[in-house]
Amino acid sequence: MTGQRPERGGAWDFHGQVRPEYAPVADGDPDPGEVVWVWVPFEDDPGQGKDRPVVIIGRDVAADDVLVALMLSSKDHDGDERWHRVGAGAWDGEHRSSWARVDRPLATTPAAVRREGSALDRTTFLAVVEHAVALGSTAPARIRTAAPGARQVTRLLGVYRSRTGPLGEVVSALGRLVGRTDPLRSVSDGPMRRKTAWDQMCRSLGIPFDLVAVGSVPAEIRPLVPTRAEAPVVFAEVDGRLEKVLGPHDIEPCAGSVVSFEQTLVRALRRRHLSAG
Repeated sequence: MTGQRPERGGAWDFHGQVRPEYAPVADGDPDPGEVVWVWVPFEDDPGQGKDRPVVIIGRDVAADDVLVALMLSSKDHDGDERWHRVGAGAWDGEHRSSWARVDRPLATTPAAVRREGSALDRTTFLAVVEHAVALGSTAPARIRTAAPGARQVTRLLGVYRSRTGPLGEVVSALGRLVGRTDPLRSVSDGPMRRKTAWDQMCRSLGIPFDLVAVGSVPAEIRPLVPTRAEAPVVFAEVDGRLEKVLGPHDIEPCAGSVVSFEQTLVRALRRRHLSAG
């Protein structure tokens, strides 16, 4: 699951699946979303390293006590797809702009963290995680509910507002180009094509996730979504029946972010004692 832990404590290269999370709390404990300091080994000489700031992006799916992080650097990395600019923060005494390395996820433990620095704002955090997901370094974790007796979801169905037919597809495509589209489609699709991060999330679920326009839903589902005003909505199929798990008020705040949508979906499934994958 993970690489070799250093004997002296600190970080090590992570090779498992991460459960992204944004939950910074100024309580002295390292939390996802926060920038903390930890010993990081050099990539070309793991026996050597130095203390440096890292941003915690979530936890190891296989071990909640293992934090997954990305290291930060004040060196200019503009134009390098392996790095994402996060701006300046309290973690740097000179208040210089920093970049997060998104292609080398690290693992660490709360005990190895030297000190807290501050936290990224939610928008920047989500952008960093989505960049990492797009590069394939931290594919989204499988949704799981560890509680015994959780009901198994066999399929997810998302219903969006877009019109059907050739004209409807043209209108939807134009809407995506100018940033005006259905909230669910803005999560799943970019201006020209399906988002890589969406496809990776769907694969990680381990169950089908179908999307359909409200005007094309099967007759047996139509009473559940009687008008476009009821969409977008996400249903979970459990024991052959569909249960609504997300509505417009849940999906719209995701603002097109796959990471935010996945977090919202995970919480909704857990509240209903459901398990996918």
